[in-house]
Amino acid sequence: MSTIDGLVNTSQTRYWLRLCRTATQSVSNNSSVYVSWDTIETTGRGSNNWNFTPATSGATKVTIPVSGMYLIIYEGVWSVNSVGTREHWIEINSSSIGNVRRWAETTEGAAGGSPAYDSSLMYYFNANDNVQMAIYQNSGSTLNFSGQNTNSISLATLQLYRLSE
Repeated sequence: MSTIDGLVNTSQTRYWLRLCRTATQSVSNNSSVYVSWDTIETTGRGSNNWNFTPATSGATKVTIPVSGMYLIIYEGVWSVNSVGTREHWIEINSSSIGNVRRWAETTEGAAGGSPAYDSSLMYYFNANDNVQMAIYQNSGSTLNFSGQNTNSISLATLQLYRLSE
Protein backbone atom coordinates (compact mmCIF):
# COMPACT_ATOMS: atom_id res chain seq x y z
CA MET A 1 0.00 0.00 0.00
CA SER A 2 1.30 3.45 -0.91
CA THR A 3 0.59 6.27 1.52
CA ILE A 4 1.24 9.95 1.90
CA ASP A 5 2.49 10.52 5.46
CA GLY A 6 0.64 7.31 6.37
CA LEU A 7 -2.75 8.96 5.82
CA VAL A 8 -3.95 8.48 2.24
CA ASN A 9 -3.81 5.21 0.34
CA THR A 10 -2.57 6.24 -3.12
CA SER A 11 -2.96 2.78 -4.68
CA GLN A 12 -6.75 2.58 -4.30
CA THR A 13 -9.23 3.33 -7.07
CA ARG A 14 -10.17 7.00 -7.09
CA TYR A 15 -13.78 8.00 -7.58
CA TRP A 16 -14.57 11.49 -8.85
CA LEU A 17 -17.83 13.01 -10.03
CA ARG A 18 -18.78 16.54 -11.07
CA LEU A 19 -22.42 17.43 -11.73
CA CYS A 20 -23.37 20.75 -13.31
CA ARG A 21 -26.54 22.77 -13.66
CA THR A 22 -25.94 25.03 -16.67
CA ALA A 23 -29.57 25.94 -17.41
CA THR A 24 -31.69 27.93 -14.98
CA GLN A 25 -33.94 26.11 -12.52
CA SER A 26 -37.01 28.08 -11.36
CA VAL A 27 -37.66 27.99 -7.62
CA SER A 28 -41.01 29.20 -6.27
CA ASN A 29 -41.21 31.54 -3.27
CA ASN A 30 -40.95 29.78 0.13
CA SER A 31 -40.03 26.57 -1.64
CA SER A 32 -37.33 23.96 -1.00
CA VAL A 33 -36.28 21.86 -4.00
CA TYR A 34 -33.48 19.53 -5.00
CA VAL A 35 -31.16 20.74 -7.74
CA SER A 36 -31.85 18.86 -10.96
CA TRP A 37 -28.51 18.28 -12.73
CA ASP A 38 -28.18 18.58 -16.53
CA THR A 39 -24.51 17.66 -17.08
CA ILE A 40 -22.28 14.93 -15.65
CA GLU A 41 -18.49 14.74 -15.78
CA THR A 42 -16.38 11.84 -14.56
CA THR A 43 -12.73 11.06 -15.07
CA GLY A 44 -10.06 8.57 -14.13
CA ARG A 45 -10.26 5.15 -12.55
CA GLY A 46 -13.66 4.39 -11.05
CA SER A 47 -15.42 6.99 -13.20
CA ASN A 48 -17.78 4.47 -14.80
CA ASN A 49 -19.17 3.29 -11.48
CA TRP A 50 -21.44 6.22 -10.57
CA ASN A 51 -24.73 5.02 -12.12
CA PHE A 52 -26.14 8.54 -12.50
CA THR A 53 -28.35 9.92 -15.27
CA PRO A 54 -28.30 13.71 -15.87
CA ALA A 55 -31.40 15.84 -15.41
CA THR A 56 -32.83 15.16 -18.84
CA SER A 57 -34.79 12.67 -16.75
CA GLY A 58 -35.02 14.95 -13.70
CA ALA A 59 -32.26 13.21 -11.72
CA THR A 60 -31.30 14.84 -8.42
CA LYS A 61 -29.86 11.97 -6.35
CA VAL A 62 -26.30 10.62 -6.52
CA THR A 63 -25.69 7.07 -5.25
CA ILE A 64 -22.28 6.42 -3.73
CA PRO A 65 -20.63 3.48 -5.57
CA VAL A 66 -18.21 2.32 -2.86
CA SER A 67 -17.68 3.02 0.85
CA GLY A 68 -15.10 5.57 1.92
CA MET A 69 -14.35 9.10 3.08
CA TYR A 70 -15.53 11.63 0.48
CA LEU A 71 -15.02 15.34 -0.01
CA ILE A 72 -18.15 17.11 -1.26
CA ILE A 73 -17.94 20.62 -2.72
CA TYR A 74 -20.90 22.59 -4.04
CA GLU A 75 -21.43 26.03 -5.53
CA GLY A 76 -24.11 28.01 -7.31
CA VAL A 77 -25.74 31.35 -7.95
CA TRP A 78 -29.19 32.98 -7.78
CA SER A 79 -30.68 35.63 -10.05
CA VAL A 80 -30.65 39.24 -8.82
CA ASN A 81 -33.22 40.02 -6.11
CA SER A 82 -32.88 42.19 -3.00
CA VAL A 83 -35.59 40.53 -0.85
CA GLY A 84 -35.45 37.51 1.49
CA THR A 85 -32.84 34.82 1.99
CA ARG A 86 -31.27 32.00 -0.01
CA GLU A 87 -30.37 28.68 1.59
CA HIS A 88 -28.31 25.75 0.26
CA TRP A 89 -27.43 22.41 1.84
CA ILE A 90 -26.60 18.74 1.31
CA GLU A 91 -28.97 15.95 2.32
CA ILE A 92 -27.74 12.39 2.84
CA ASN A 93 -30.05 9.37 2.55
CA SER A 94 -33.18 11.49 2.44
CA SER A 95 -36.53 10.08 1.35
CA SER A 96 -38.07 13.57 0.99
CA ILE A 97 -36.71 17.10 1.19
CA GLY A 98 -36.13 18.40 4.70
CA ASN A 99 -36.60 15.12 6.62
CA VAL A 100 -32.90 14.64 7.50
CA ARG A 101 -30.04 16.71 8.88
CA ARG A 102 -28.78 19.52 6.68
CA TRP A 103 -25.05 19.22 5.98
CA ALA A 104 -22.77 22.13 4.95
CA GLU A 105 -25.71 24.53 5.08
CA THR A 106 -25.26 28.13 4.00
CA THR A 107 -27.79 30.92 4.46
CA GLU A 108 -27.32 34.15 2.56
CA GLY A 109 -29.22 37.40 2.87
CA ALA A 110 -30.51 38.79 -0.40
CA ALA A 111 -28.20 41.14 -2.25
CA GLY A 112 -28.58 43.54 -5.13
CA GLY A 113 -26.16 41.48 -7.24
CA SER A 114 -26.28 37.83 -8.16
CA PRO A 115 -25.44 36.08 -4.88
CA ALA A 116 -22.96 33.28 -5.44
CA TYR A 117 -22.10 30.78 -2.73
CA ASP A 118 -20.09 27.64 -2.05
CA SER A 119 -19.54 25.16 0.76
CA SER A 120 -17.90 21.80 1.42
CA LEU A 121 -17.82 18.87 3.81
CA MET A 122 -16.07 15.56 4.37
CA TYR A 123 -18.26 12.57 5.14
CA TYR A 124 -17.80 8.80 5.43
CA PHE A 125 -20.30 7.08 3.12
CA ASN A 126 -21.30 3.46 2.86
CA ALA A 127 -21.85 1.98 -0.59
CA ASN A 128 -25.36 2.84 -1.87
CA ASP A 129 -25.77 5.89 0.38
CA ASN A 130 -27.14 8.84 -1.57
CA VAL A 131 -26.49 12.58 -1.75
CA GLN A 132 -28.71 15.46 -2.89
CA MET A 133 -28.21 19.22 -2.98
CA ALA A 134 -31.22 21.23 -1.77
CA ILE A 135 -31.99 24.94 -2.19
CA TYR A 136 -34.58 27.36 -0.76
CA GLN A 137 -35.54 30.98 -1.32
CA ASN A 138 -38.16 33.39 0.07
CA SER A 139 -37.90 36.47 -2.14
CA GLY A 140 -41.66 36.91 -2.53
CA SER A 141 -41.61 35.59 -6.10
CA THR A 142 -40.11 32.84 -8.25
CA LEU A 143 -36.33 33.08 -8.67
CA ASN A 144 -33.96 31.41 -11.09
CA PHE A 145 -31.13 29.34 -9.71
CA SER A 146 -27.90 29.00 -11.75
CA GLY A 147 -27.15 29.76 -15.36
CA GLN A 148 -27.60 33.54 -15.34
CA ASN A 149 -24.77 35.13 -13.37
CA THR A 150 -22.85 37.84 -15.20
CA ASN A 151 -19.83 37.30 -12.95
CA SER A 152 -17.43 34.36 -12.98
CA ILE A 153 -19.90 31.66 -11.91
CA SER A 154 -22.41 30.70 -14.58
CA LEU A 155 -23.49 27.31 -13.30
CA ALA A 156 -24.03 25.25 -10.18
CA THR A 157 -21.80 22.28 -9.42
CA LEU A 158 -21.77 19.36 -7.04
CA GLN A 159 -18.42 17.59 -6.84
CA LEU A 160 -17.64 14.35 -4.99
CA TYR A 161 -14.13 12.97 -4.46
CA ARG A 162 -13.33 9.71 -2.69
CA LEU A 163 -10.37 10.41 -0.41
CA SER A 164 -9.84 7.05 1.30
CA GLU A 165 -11.35 3.67 2.07
